[in-house]
Amino acid sequence: MNLRESIFCHEMFLASNVSSSCSYGSSHIRQIEETWDFEDDEFYDEIKSLEMEGLIKKDGEYFQATKQGLIAREKSYQERGLRHPVLQAQVDSVSDLIIALMSSNERMGFEALEYTEFELDAVNIYLWKLSTEEIDSAVNYLLDNQFIEKEAFDFYNGNYHHLTAKGRRYYAKTVTELLNISSPRTILSAVPDYVEPPVFTGDYAENLVYRWNEAEKCRDAEAWLSATTMYGSILETVLISVLQKREEDAYASSYSPKRKISIERWRLDDMLKVANCIGIIDNTLAGYGNVLRDARNLIHPSKQIKEASYPDKESAKIAAEVVRAIVAKTTQLYV
Repeated sequence: MNLRESIFCHEMFLASNVSSSCSYGSSHIRQIEETWDFEDDEFYDEIKSLEMEGLIKKDGEYFQATKQGLIAREKSYQERGLRHPVLQAQVDSVSDLIIALMSSNERMGFEALEYTEFELDAVNIYLWKLSTEEIDSAVNYLLDNQFIEKEAFDFYNGNYHHLTAKGRRYYAKTVTELLNISSPRTILSAVPDYVEPPVFTGDYAENLVYRWNEAEKCRDAEAWLSATTMYGSILETVLISVLQKREEDAYASSYSPKRKISIERWRLDDMLKVANCIGIIDNTLAGYGNVLRDARNLIHPSKQIKEASYPDKESAKIAAEVVRAIVAKTTQLYV
């Protein structure tokens, strides 16, 4: 994070402050931890640069972010992957995007708990790629169809609105699915190295979708070991499904367990060897599968302590991609 990006973390750059008259001293801005890696001279020079570029304006000894500054901060967040992909792209239904924005909350501190109304003028900050006409048309549609309504008591003389019960229901039942937003993630949340969900089929499809969503929630929460374990369970379930379709060949393989037991009771190691032997997956995918199997086994404390191995963001993403590749291959063969 460079110095400008660290200053953008200050609350004055929140899109919800688009109509705010609050201003802040440079010492207040300097309080945010993200700026502490930089020297005072660098910090104050950057403040001057922001003022010269019109991203902040000075009011006596205090500073206030301009609309141009709010947009600059939001563009920075989107370009750095700190927002949901649909907000970065801005190609979906404008009304759905607005409902998703109104269902999020980017306020700080006690305000995040106390206030649920949304400053509609902030939409122009978040959806900076779209024209005012497109946004106004979508807002009118939402008002006319009673998805949103204006705040009855507006103490701030702003453009505050909130979702109606109809709007909240539409967000929960429809928008989240259309925009691929899974709770607790919102449209303002970063998606950690997004991996397109596989297309699950067969008798286990419903359970596999459930497990994938659980794994993604673990990644969102940066619970890397939990995520890796969940992806390992998906791999196991997929292999059980496809090996059962080739049950006769699976049992005939020289790699199947010596004692005949049902396939769902096989070790994951045996499943991978047999799947590779009878041509369900190739050597490369089998190798990747074994890496995931080994990572999944870190759920056992003795193994993790002995190996001093701790999954991280990258290994969790690789686990997701391994699962997706194997699912794609097996779907291609058996659907």
